Amino acid sequence: GMRLVAAVCMAFFAFFFGICITDAGYGFLVAVVAYFAARKASGGSKNLLKLLVIAGIATMVIGAITGGWFGIKIDPELMYRADSSLKGELEAGRIPHDIRQGIEGKEIVLSINASVQAEKEARWIVTDGDSKYTIVEEGKYLAFYRPRALTFLTKIRLLDPQGSGQMTFFGAVIAIGFVHVWFGFFVKLYIDFKEHDLKAAFYDELPWVMAMILFAIWIYLWNTGAPAISQNLVIFAIIICLSVIFLFSGRESGGIAGRLGTGGFELYTKVTGTAGDILSYMRLFALGLATGIIGGVVNTMAGMMWTSIPLKVAAIGIFVGGHIFNLVINALGGFIHTARLQFVEFFTKFYEGGGEEFRPFKREHTYVTVVDLESPQESK
Repeated sequence: GMRLVAAVCMAFFAFFFGICITDAGYGFLVAVVAYFAARKASGGSKNLLKLLVIAGIATMVIGAITGGWFGIKIDPELMYRADSSLKGELEAGRIPHDIRQGIEGKEIVLSINASVQAEKEARWIVTDGDSKYTIVEEGKYLAFYRPRALTFLTKIRLLDPQGSGQMTFFGAVIAIGFVHVWFGFFVKLYIDFKEHDLKAAFYDELPWVMAMILFAIWIYLWNTGAPAISQNLVIFAIIICLSVIFLFSGRESGGIAGRLGTGGFELYTKVTGTAGDILSYMRLFALGLATGIIGGVVNTMAGMMWTSIPLKVAAIGIFVGGHIFNLVINALGGFIHTARLQFVEFFTKFYEGGGEEFRPFKREHTYVTVVDLESPQESK
């Protein structure tokens, strides 16, 4: 049982670390460096490095599906955006490779050496010699895009945190935090059953675990526009679960007023504490964005200096040093914040410390003897 919990904790740690980095190239470096370091390490250091190997692999996967590759832009480069009504501007030859637009705005007239292939409505792939351009209708505009060297990697990207998928990335992070916190309460429920503490299981943990599941179901129904009756049934079930906590969590207090007061306080702390814990996972979203932005800035700075030979040498130094700094500082931040989410937001749901109470070193007196000494005058 607890071995499974430990395995899940390790999986969450690696997953959260990958979200903080969101770069497949950085993940590869972390995995390789940690692997060779683990071969020479021993004891606790070896276990930590093994964990970093798994975290590096998770970072590679998450970086690939979020389009992070050393901060390099993989989206097609925008070459030109033209208003479809400006026929004169288009005929002036400002569009690359003699691509021309017809009066209707959907007929593409090409040079004699070019070919066009329709991918979907209002989207074309134009081939002119060795160059390929993507033409997309964006409202009343025609946008001409040229693929970059790594544009093929967009085929495995599921969302773009730096672009249109930013809010999707934010929602995914919050959802992951919700699942992580819920699993902590579920572990506590498992421990209560294992220790045969049925009152705590049925009055404290099970209603809250069910309430969180029902809340997630209600969010889904609300977003999909489900019938009101189904949403109301889920809300009614949530109210029943919360009522159980309110009525029975203060069962150890004396008197009805004391029980209801304690129950209300316990319910309030569960709701606000859980909401605060889930919102704490926003740090993953912020760190994930920061890594990609800093990597892109490093690439831009190096590219701006790629002119003369001395500046190219400086550009290489900026590129290598900048990415090393970005990897180290964000890996350190990702490790610390991931560990914090485990120890503060997750372990506090079920972990109970054992051992002996800490007693600081000090002089302790068992007996005190008071002696009445004669004053000097009395002794004379």
